[in-house]
Amino acid sequence: EEVMTPRSVVFALDKNETVGEVVKKNSPIAFSRIPVYDKDLDHIIGFVNRYTLVNKQAEDQFHIKIGELMKPIHTVLEKESVSEVLDQFVKRRQQLFIVMDEFGTTTGLISLEDAIETLLGVEIVDEHDRVVDMRKFASAKMKKKNRIKIE
Repeated sequence: EEVMTPRSVVFALDKNETVGEVVKKNSPIAFSRIPVYDKDLDHIIGFVNRYTLVNKQAEDQFHIKIGELMKPIHTVLEKESVSEVLDQFVKRRQQLFIVMDEFGTTTGLISLEDAIETLLGVEIVDEHDRVVDMRKFASAKMKKKNRIKIE
């Protein structure tokens, strides 16, 4: 649970949005793999690769819906250990999973990078990382939200 990116800061796209809408609202796109949902975050149905979006943009295919570009995504339960999740990453040859609780509610996501960082005890920072620790980012976001409510 402490390994995952919390739901409150998960960046995801609606399956009915077009490439043009996504690029207009979110340029530059910060994440390499982006969950795709139907209705809300409890109904994540796949993911889309940032490079797929960039390629469609370069090809002037702005009308294509995100749902047409997505790939399947798998889920893991939040009670699974990091080593169990890492085994699933290797077995499924995936780099991103949706994390759910026992009731089927999306609680966050976990990347292969997150799992490896936890096992090694080091932060892997690449040239595309804007926010290094998403858990700290989520905590700061909630504190700011609560401060606004009080004022």
